[in-house]
Amino acid sequence: MSPEEKHNHLFEKACRAQKPHVYLDGGSFKKPGFFARRSLKKLITLFEQCLALFPDNWPSYLLMGKSYQALGDTDNALSFMMKAWDMDPENASVLKEIGITAGQAGRHDLVIQILAPLCEKGSDDGGLYVNYGLSLLMNQDSFSAVDQFGRACELEPDNDANPKLKRLAQLVTEGQMSCPKTEAEVVNGIQQVDG
Repeated sequence: MSPEEKHNHLFEKACRAQKPHVYLDGGSFKKPGFFARRSLKKLITLFEQCLALFPDNWPSYLLMGKSYQALGDTDNALSFMMKAWDMDPENASVLKEIGITAGQAGRHDLVIQILAPLCEKGSDDGGLYVNYGLSLLMNQDSFSAVDQFGRACELEPDNDANPKLKRLAQLVTEGQMSCPKTEAEVVNGIQQVDG
C-alpha cells in the first residue's frame, strides 16, 4: 500500500469512527462516557498517523482538534484547529469551528481577532457573523454585535435565532438589559426577549 493509500485508509477510518462523537458547525456535545473517551483517544492516534504520512493535511488537524474538544480539552482543541487555519487561512469552516470552540471556552478575544478580518472582508456564511457577534456581545461591545447579528439576519432570513440575538444586543446597547458574559446568560437573555 502506498503512503497515500495508507493515509486515505486511516483518514476514512477515523472519519467514520468520529461521527457519533464529534459535531461540526456548532452541534451540541454530550459529555463522553468511558467508551466514548476511549474511542476519541484512538481517533486522535489515527489522525496522528495520518499527519505522520502527510503533515500538511489540514483536515486531520481540524478533526483532531474536534476530538480534543469532545474530550473537553479546549487548549489542545484550539491548538490543532489553529494549525489547520495556518494551512488554510481562507477556509470559513475552519474559522467557524475555531470561533465556536474559543467562544465556548470564553476566549472571545481570540474569536474577535480571527473573525474580524473575514467578516469585514465579507462572507456569505451567516454563522460566522453570529459567532463574531456573540463574542463581541460577551466582550461588552453590544453596538458592534448589533451590526453582526443584522448581517446574519440578512444572510439567513429563516433562522429564528438571529433576530432574537440582534434584539438582545439592541436592548443591551439601549441599557435595558445587562450585557451577557456567558453563553448561558445569552440563552437567558434570548428567552427574555422572546417571552
